[in-house]
Amino acid sequence: MPSGNIVIAGAGIIGASIGYHLAKRGAQVTILDAEHPGSGATGKSLGWINATFSKRPRAYFDLNYAGIEAWRRLQLELAGELNVQWGGSVAWFPPGPDADELRVNVHNHQEWGYAAHLISEAELHRLLPPISPGEIAAACHSKHEGAVDPLEALTVLLEKARRFGAEVRFPCQVTGIDIAASRVQSIQTTDGSLEAGVFVLACGVGSPALARMAGIDLPLKESPGVLLHTAPATRLIDRVVLAPGTHFKQALDGR
Repeated sequence: MPSGNIVIAGAGIIGASIGYHLAKRGAQVTILDAEHPGSGATGKSLGWINATFSKRPRAYFDLNYAGIEAWRRLQLELAGELNVQWGGSVAWFPPGPDADELRVNVHNHQEWGYAAHLISEAELHRLLPPISPGEIAAACHSKHEGAVDPLEALTVLLEKARRFGAEVRFPCQVTGIDIAASRVQSIQTTDGSLEAGVFVLACGVGSPALARMAGIDLPLKESPGVLLHTAPATRLIDRVVLAPGTHFKQALDGR
């Protein structure tokens, strides 16, 4: 375990998880957020837990597959405090190149040991009875996937981190990094200066700007999207739905 204070920039799901696991092991942890917990990508995430077909090359797939297992362990560790909806995902496409690609992707992921398989139209209707999918040329079920409410999971992890002694500061923006002998010495923020033995970047698209303060180039690809929330509704689906052109799920509160 590194000596000194571990300062984590970003109080999203990644920063909260890092903070919780370090604090649980006895580290001195401070988590900072420029706005408030979940204000970045976490609060705008579908919360889909997967290692599906975009997860390439193999090393990236392996990382995401390990992430699925880590969520299962964390759910057991937190003994009912963390709600994860397991039920997998269902995807389909009408006739065309996307359907052909889906068949190839399922075959390739099966060779990597992933629990994805092609399903019939009748099986799709069994898994998603309220859905009218339109014409189907290829469909699959990836049964080991799940979903969380990102902000709910974040709240649980931050509270657990606090119980183990972590400090969470917001709004608190990093404005400078002092480095000597190739090591971080202190972090300047809008809330004062912090001594730091280790500085962790977990602030998503804000990470490259902070890395530049330390003379490090951090390439990062942004992937924007549109996320909509409905009002709570009667329970209809219990798995992630990957329909042509849109992905959706239903939260435990009915949204």
